[in-house]
Amino acid sequence: MKPWVLISLLFSVCASAAPITALYLTGSAKSYVVGVQTITITPSDGFTFTPTMGTNFYGVTGPNYVEMAVTNFANFPNYQFWYLDLAVPEGQLLAPGLYSNATRFPFEAADEPGLSLYGDGRGDNRSTGYFDILEIAYSGNQLISLAADFVQYDEFNPQSISSGSIRFDSDIPINHTPGVPEPTTAILFPCGLAGVVLVCLSKRNCAIPSPQRAQTSVGT
Repeated sequence: MKPWVLISLLFSVCASAAPITALYLTGSAKSYVVGVQTITITPSDGFTFTPTMGTNFYGVTGPNYVEMAVTNFANFPNYQFWYLDLAVPEGQLLAPGLYSNATRFPFEAADEPGLSLYGDGRGDNRSTGYFDILEIAYSGNQLISLAADFVQYDEFNPQSISSGSIRFDSDIPINHTPGVPEPTTAILFPCGLAGVVLVCLSKRNCAIPSPQRAQTSVGT
């Protein structure tokens, strides 16, 4: 195949890639909230993704937490629902970054991040963990896009791990889902390479740049 044909195909695929909305969950052998399972939930499975943003501190001018409700109430009485809360410490606004030493939202101390994953009738009384916001964009209290990964230790038990990823209209693929197909991952990978393919075609040694952390986009 000629190089210009390959480049054309790559950019054609990139242009057609759709943003991802999905919740990926995996539990350790002693996980309480998620259980011993690995699942990926998308709107095509009949689930609705409903974001809520707000603040749980007085005097804060912008949102410091986001909650994602992932629900399927169509199959009575077998309702399915998951809720994920991510909150930054007092005085901060939601922004990309790694938030360590998170405790159960909304009962975290003012200087701590808040994290809570619960659903399908299971939730923690106590928990700790961390989360990494890779991308977030919002206007006022309206969420536009979100990409975050998280780890929750149920009931302070380091062996009871409920972890996963949330994507909401995001171009960042879920890239740590062994055994779970993510169609857009295969599409987005060549998109990231497209910018260096021309150089790689003519050079045997080609260094591919590492991706940079996404920046916050905040509307007024």
